[in-house]
Amino acid sequence: MKMKSIYAFALILGLLVACKSSLKNEKENSSAETSAQDDFMPMDLDTIKGMYIGDFGGSDIRIVINYISPNHAVGYNIHKGLQRNISGKVEETADELKVELHEPGDHEFDGVFELTFNKNDLSCSGIWKANSKKIPKKKFNLEKIVRSETNLDLEFIKLSDITRENFPVIFAYCSDTLGDLFFAENGLCSYEFYPKTDSVERVEQISSIKGSWTLTKNKELYISWQKNAHFKDQKEKFDIVIGKESYDSYLQRGSRKIYPSFMGY
Repeated sequence: MKMKSIYAFALILGLLVACKSSLKNEKENSSAETSAQDDFMPMDLDTIKGMYIGDFGGSDIRIVINYISPNHAVGYNIHKGLQRNISGKVEETADELKVELHEPGDHEFDGVFELTFNKNDLSCSGIWKANSKKIPKKKFNLEKIVRSETNLDLEFIKLSDITRENFPVIFAYCSDTLGDLFFAENGLCSYEFYPKTDSVERVEQISSIKGSWTLTKNKELYISWQKNAHFKDQKEKFDIVIGKESYDSYLQRGSRKIYPSFMGY
């Protein structure tokens, strides 16, 4: 009987030692994995700054990151002519950089952008969640816009020479018989026109409609306008026509032609 008790005690003691050793190994392995995750070379955050473009539910969205630190980022976004400031926190891991950017919250369509940058190739995927539960979230991918420094000789310019980067310089300011159309590098555009004249004061009342533009790889120009009573279509497609002379170049939609008043190069 006494011998059985000794054997039982020895067995229990052995199990306790084995469990303790196992727990110690698991803890050491866990600590090693955590240390490996925390021990990485921080990326150069200046490579993240800049302008990005992506398809946001059928229309372009542009996100600009002006400032970024290991903890904080600041910028703005543009969608259908509406510009909203964004800011939020930054979190970096061994493989990814996550940026959470909040819109101000005083507009019915404000929300939060969650951007994830792959540190290997700097590709970016995003999710936007509206502050309102009635608006569904949107998933999208972003492509960074690299500004072109190429100068073009207008006498020899071809349609194939026009890119998303140089278009807002070449066609910065255009006009037709009704008004003037302005294109900005950040994707905004505006159309200013005079709908009527005050017959008493004889002062023309100028109106302005804001929008955002995009240029496809097929050299097709699309403008998405904010809601307005002037344009029947909130999304317009224009063809870019390049003539033999600079004054023969224009934007065309049906019979409507809009000529550049000056070309910036």
